[in-house]
Amino acid sequence: MTEKNELSVKLPKVRGEYKFSEPLSKYVWLKVGGPADVIFFPQDKEDLQFFLQNKPDGLSVFTLGGGSNLLVRDGGICGAVIKLQNDNFIAVPV
Repeated sequence: MTEKNELSVKLPKVRGEYKFSEPLSKYVWLKVGGPADVIFFPQDKEDLQFFLQNKPDGLSVFTLGGGSNLLVRDGGICGAVIKLQNDNFIAVPV
C-alpha cells in the first residue's frame, strides 16, 4: 500500500472527494475486503475525465460500480479505486 501523504500530494485537485486507506467492504454487497490506497468519488463526468487525464503516471485504476459481483481480498487494492455514483453518471447500453 502507498503512503497517504505521498499519494495525496500527487493526485490532481478535483471537485469530488478522495478517501485514503478506506475499507472497500463498505462498498461491496458481501461486506468483505481490505482498503484501497485511495478511493475517488467523482462529482460528475467532467470531474472523472479530469482525474483520468491528470492522474500520476503509473497509478493503477480500478472502477467500482455497485459492488454486487465483486470480492476484494483482505489486502485491499493498490492504487486508485473510482467509485461511480449512480446519480452522476448515465449508463450506456452495450
